[in-house]
Amino acid sequence: VPSSSESLESERITYLGSDPMLFFVLVGLVATSISLLGCTGALFESIFLLKLFTGGIMFSLVLEVLSGLVVFSLRQHIKTSLQNFLTVAMLQYQDDLDLQFIMDEIQAGLQCCGVKSYLDWKANLYFNCTSPGVQACGVPASCCVNPLENGTILNSQCGFGTLGMEEFAVQSTIYLGGCVPQLNRWLNSHAGTIGFFAVVLAPVRLLCCMLTFRIQNTSNKRPWRTSSLIPWSSRKPL
Repeated sequence: VPSSSESLESERITYLGSDPMLFFVLVGLVATSISLLGCTGALFESIFLLKLFTGGIMFSLVLEVLSGLVVFSLRQHIKTSLQNFLTVAMLQYQDDLDLQFIMDEIQAGLQCCGVKSYLDWKANLYFNCTSPGVQACGVPASCCVNPLENGTILNSQCGFGTLGMEEFAVQSTIYLGGCVPQLNRWLNSHAGTIGFFAVVLAPVRLLCCMLTFRIQNTSNKRPWRTSSLIPWSSRKPL
């Protein structure tokens, strides 16, 4: 059972300011809108749309650079905020489907369980060993090493009863490590790859902006084809 200090800390951070899925939706909408501006502007040779596309590309590039600097300078604060977010997602696992989806994806993707360890799920009202429900003393199926029964069907009860067992007895059934340490290890091992893609994508975006400027200049310098506007019947033969 979690200590009194852990319970007080859990109660203190059980609120999120907004829906976490809203951020991903907004990012997707912005990226889609910028891409649509570029495609439409190139298709119809619209200078106005191409300028909007260029501005969107430049704005996103500047925003990514600033975000990288902020993340680097506030990495310790971000780590604490991430830990608090995962704690909220764990405590409200059954009450918020969005948080449940995020927590399951993180645990299954990083092969982890809980925030710092699988024992953190004791702080959840439904998974606590004192709970009268069927999930008492258990963890979600996303914590299981092999959640699929016969390789095809999800066994939602694969983590039941694991909190009441010894660690050596459950290490082959569920992941014991928490998601925050696992995420730190993943970031440290993939920092070079992330930096490489960030360095490569920046020139690609600048190249897109240069090509867009070239299209704009070409469209501005293109002479008007006034002869095509003259009716065929009024043209004089050569």
